[in-house]
Amino acid sequence: MSKVFLGGTCNGSTWRDDLIPYLEDARVDYFNPVVDEWTEDCIAEEERQKNHECDIHLYVITKDQSGPYSLCEALNDAWMVRTNDESSVVRTVILYIVPNDFDEKMLDSIKACADFLHSMNSDNVIVIEDVYQPNELAEYIEELSYNNSND
Repeated sequence: MSKVFLGGTCNGSTWRDDLIPYLEDARVDYFNPVVDEWTEDCIAEEERQKNHECDIHLYVITKDQSGPYSLCEALNDAWMVRTNDESSVVRTVILYIVPNDFDEKMLDSIKACADFLHSMNSDNVIVIEDVYQPNELAEYIEELSYNNSND
């Protein structure tokens, strides 16, 4: 069974809190990197989880993001998938864009990044733009997790 890295917007965003119960109900394992205090140990554990444990990397981008770091992480992961980088177990990258309340220019910029990511590897980089629906996202991840385990 797959394990999902829950990357993306932090900054007080509650999308992880909304999604986790659905993942648990579906028995999908996950790693939530959000902690109260970010330390060197936390950085090391996140890198270990991303490179050695989590084969699905989810990046949810909401209006609460304060910078482009999550998009850069998704780009790096897409590159690792494309090049079959043996230092990482990542097989699928999901970029989930929640368009609510972004100004038009910012949303256009994020969509351009998403198009670039998808062009790198259209089979293993999935871009979703939708109102955030954690129950449907969890179902999608559960199905993807099942398919990954049967490859």
